[in-house]
This record gives sequence, structure tokens and C-alpha cells, in this order.
Amino acid sequence: MKRAALFVAGLVMRLAVIFAVGYALRWLSPLYEAYIGWNIVEAAVIIGGGLWLVEYIYREIVKSLEPRIGPRAFAVGNTFRFVGMGLVVLAAWLVSGTALEAALFGGAFAGLIIGLALQPTLGNLFAGVLILATKYIEVGDEVRIVTWRLPYQFAFLPGHKFMSPDYIMIGYRGRVTEVGLLYTTLISETGHEVRIPNSVLLDAAVVDYTPKYVKDFVVNVRVEYPLSKVDLDTIEERVRQALDGFRILGIYVNEQSERENVIVLVRLAVPVDEDWRRVKSEALKRLLKLAR
Repeated sequence: MKRAALFVAGLVMRLAVIFAVGYALRWLSPLYEAYIGWNIVEAAVIIGGGLWLVEYIYREIVKSLEPRIGPRAFAVGNTFRFVGMGLVVLAAWLVSGTALEAALFGGAFAGLIIGLALQPTLGNLFAGVLILATKYIEVGDEVRIVTWRLPYQFAFLPGHKFMSPDYIMIGYRGRVTEVGLLYTTLISETGHEVRIPNSVLLDAAVVDYTPKYVKDFVVNVRVEYPLSKVDLDTIEERVRQALDGFRILGIYVNEQSERENVIVLVRLAVPVDEDWRRVKSEALKRLLKLAR
């Protein structure tokens, strides 16, 4: 109730400010009416005040819904923001009294000039509309953004860090918290907010870690054993016994590192709704105990 009362009070205050500004401009109209028609001024007040109200209601929607539905509150808020902005522009056009032909001609000319000046911004805007319409990514998805337009450097020294994964996906990983008009916000694995322009995102490859068609992830666990202490004929069976209870897809004597060591690779299946880090940690501990 307190939040609702504060929302209503804020809304009433903003409406009062908009009406006060409109009344003051109407009172001063004799000073400028010969140069600018009142209908144009009224349309400008509607656009300025309307966008101010839309942004205020958007923030309140997000604050109210986020405790209940989490990051998807931003999706609801953005939907309201799109609809609200469209209604504000439509109301301003109707009030201005501009003929349809003149509005189309003026819009085309202004669009050409503004489009050239704001090409990067408009690119992000239209990319944001396409992302929301096609659900290219959605709020709540855990994704990795892979594109040459986002500089990223992977660890290549020491050598075993480079060789530890089977493949390297260069990019930024995080959970999508907001798909805005100009940029998308990710919360990275380290807790940082990463804002990516929508045009960059739409041009990127997206690795989705909350997939719709995959039930299991494949996790690779590598352990290095001394050749002097390993029986190559029985090592696979001993590893299978050590990992009893895990869903093992394969056990391989993968490669020789140095002359006196061999690397054993184990591929595990982990359900997408389970923490693969915990599974990998437990498997690695068991394999390290076996190495002793």
C-alpha cells in the first residue's frame, strides 16, 4: 500500500508539473504565437511530459515486479515503454493538427537528416526492436556473446591453461537482465554489469546456456598421471570405478604431456538444470585422489 501511495503521489506531482508548464506557455502565447502556433507548442509539451511520465511508470513497474518475477520485470517494463512512447507520439501528432501529407513529407525529410546524424543510435534502436520481436535472446537467459567487435583475450600461458579445454569460445558470458532500446545488460560470472550495444549483439553469435532443445551439457575433466605409476591397460576401468554415480560418456587416454606424464580425459553428461561446476569439482577431486 505504501508503494502504491508513493507511486500515485509521484504521478500526480508530475501531471501537475506538466499542466503548470502547459498553462504558463499558454499564458505567454501572445509573445510567440505569431511565430509558433500554439498547437506546435502543445505537441511539444505532450511529447516532453509524456516521455517523462512513461519513463517514471517504467521504473516503477520494474521496481514493483522485480521481487516477484526477477529479471523478467525488465521485459514487462520495456513492453510498456514501447507502447507508451508510441501513444505519446501519436497524441502529439493529432494535437499538432498537421495534415497527413505534410506529416509524411516532413517526417521523411527529418528522418533523412536525423538518420544520417544518429545512424549508430538508430542502428541500436532497430536492433533492439528486432531482438525483442524475434526473441533472439530473452531476459533470464545465460549466454556467451562471441563477436570480433568485443575485444577479448584468452589465457594462453602457461601452456596447460591453453590446452585444458577442447575448444575456446572467445567472448563474454553472463545472465541477461535487461534488453533495452539501445543496449542489453548482462551480469557476468564475476558479478559485473556488461552493457552491449544492440547492433553489436544482433551481429554476434550467441551461445545459449539455457537451451530449449538440449537436455545435457558435456563437461570435460582432465587429469595428468605419471606414466611410471599408471597401468595403461587398467586405467580406464579404475577411473570408471572412481567416478561411480556419474554419467560417463567416455574415458580416453587423451595425450602425452611431457615424456613422463599422460593426460586422461573424462567426458561427463550434466543436466542443464544442474550446476556443472559442482559436478566437475567432485569428479576432479575423485580423480586426483586416484592419482595419489
